[in-house]
Amino acid sequence: MGEDRGEAVWADILDFAGNRVTQLLVAEQSGSNAPSADNVVRITPKDVVATFGGALRFDHEALRRSQRGALYSVLGHWTAHSDVPATVVMPTGTGKTETMLALLVAERIERLIVLVPSDSLREQIAAKFERLGVLQELGIVNASAARPSVGRMTRSFSDAAAAADFASACNVVVATPQILNTSTAEARNAILDACTHLFVDEAHHVEARTWTTVRERFADRPVLQFTATPFREDGKHMAGKIVYTYPLRAAQSDKVFAPIDYYSILDFDDTDDALARGALDRLGSDLAAGYDHVLMARAKSIPRAKELAELYRRLGPEYNPVLIYSSMRATAKKAALDALHAGETQVIVCVNMLGEGFDLPSLKIAAVHDPQKSLSVTLQFIGRFARTKAGSGEPRQRVRLRRSPGRSPGHTASVPVCRRRGLERTASRPVRHRDLRRGRGR
Repeated sequence: MGEDRGEAVWADILDFAGNRVTQLLVAEQSGSNAPSADNVVRITPKDVVATFGGALRFDHEALRRSQRGALYSVLGHWTAHSDVPATVVMPTGTGKTETMLALLVAERIERLIVLVPSDSLREQIAAKFERLGVLQELGIVNASAARPSVGRMTRSFSDAAAAADFASACNVVVATPQILNTSTAEARNAILDACTHLFVDEAHHVEARTWTTVRERFADRPVLQFTATPFREDGKHMAGKIVYTYPLRAAQSDKVFAPIDYYSILDFDDTDDALARGALDRLGSDLAAGYDHVLMARAKSIPRAKELAELYRRLGPEYNPVLIYSSMRATAKKAALDALHAGETQVIVCVNMLGEGFDLPSLKIAAVHDPQKSLSVTLQFIGRFARTKAGSGEPRQRVRLRRSPGRSPGHTASVPVCRRRGLERTASRPVRHRDLRRGRGR
């Protein structure tokens, strides 16, 4: 029957050429009969959409200002310009995924495809759609709304009929552009043509040819792009209309982001060693104070990541540092991520694996040994560590910057080190964009 999801509801896993679709089975209970495999009814994608009518509470206090603004802006745009791609700019950690879920319910979208840049983000987004994130838990979406059927496209299709069957079983398809484009043209078009809406996550990638092939297929249907920065990776603006922007200043004002203290680290002998020691000292202080924090060390390449992993293992063996990068064996990658989620490691060394779209609230310390090339990407990265979590107290962020000898302040790398409010002296002011450019933070 699949995973148990409550007394009377199970997840039923369907398989289409190696691609999984999670549908719900609901038990028909009569008299004292307990739910079992013999008295369940499958909820079809059409049945799911029928439960969405009036299910979203726009005025619910748990709906963030950023999410409410994005919802109204997108729905308004669709009333008049549904064939013009819309872009929503929301900093990392301000609720983009829950905004997607809310739009699915509010618009009663018949069949949605969500394009994501990585396998890890595909799994993360699909899991949230399966449970409607936290929207039902918080009462933003009524309990009467059924959870959608979600398909993870992990393998390419060669047969158009099988691809069409896969799409028809879904309310939501989550895929990477690479998987879509390795399918045959007929199979790819069968999936895309079955979908009524396209959402693009981390949309600063969208001008790459593998992405535009998909977007161009939706020329006459709603396309919504989500990003933390309105600039493409080459620095140019993305195509489409920006319908909503939630600025970083508003995120700090709304306490979605905690304040950030900014520091500089300068060492003429061994900058990696000095940076690692500073980050590990902060991690030790936080853990001793009872905070469940994790340190991420970022490198620019796999050889650098391996080098840094040895450094952290030597300096902090008690934290069980693990290494992860995209091309490592799947079993090793899974073991590292499992250790991270299980709390068996407090230090993870990576290249860019966990930077974009990765959601782990305990990531509160970042040691960036190699700088990002783009200021906007740097700010996005910092935002991943500066986010607050309801009910856990408000973390205070410390940003340490490593600057190698002889380099200009424009080549700094950021190291947010998060602290709880009251444990350290308050910052005199928030970090501003020009501070990052000039290498100043206080």
